[in-house]
Amino acid sequence: MAAGSGQRIWVKNLQRKFKINTPQLKKRSLLILNALGQKEASLSLLFVNDKAIQKLNHQFRNLDETTDVLSFPMHSEKGRPGLHILGDLAISVDTAKRQAEKLGHSLEREMTFLLIHGILHLTGWDHERSPGEAKKMYQKQRELLNRLKG
Repeated sequence: MAAGSGQRIWVKNLQRKFKINTPQLKKRSLLILNALGQKEASLSLLFVNDKAIQKLNHQFRNLDETTDVLSFPMHSEKGRPGLHILGDLAISVDTAKRQAEKLGHSLEREMTFLLIHGILHLTGWDHERSPGEAKKMYQKQRELLNRLKG
């Protein structure tokens, strides 16, 4: 799937411990956006280590702990014409690696899952609202993950 005319994915990899395929993750982000009908949406991806994600989590959520992914929705409906910025995602590659090892799958698969999870949050899905919302979001995550495998 080609990017929509207004789609942009900005990527910054600030961690150096693990090799990640940022062009592939950017491409997968575009596929996820397109699958969600977000053909004019843009976002930024920030790949960090545990120390950086803990700092962000503390600063923005008042939780002094690591996490796997943080979503920062922007809701920029009055941006430049043709530019709809969903927001920013920060992913801890350290945490993703640990989770991948614990679950017995690749770092690439875990990073894809975290992209899906984060982008769903940017588009309004929230598993913390209610058990029903959580069930719907987890089903959507599985659907998107299966779609990207094929």
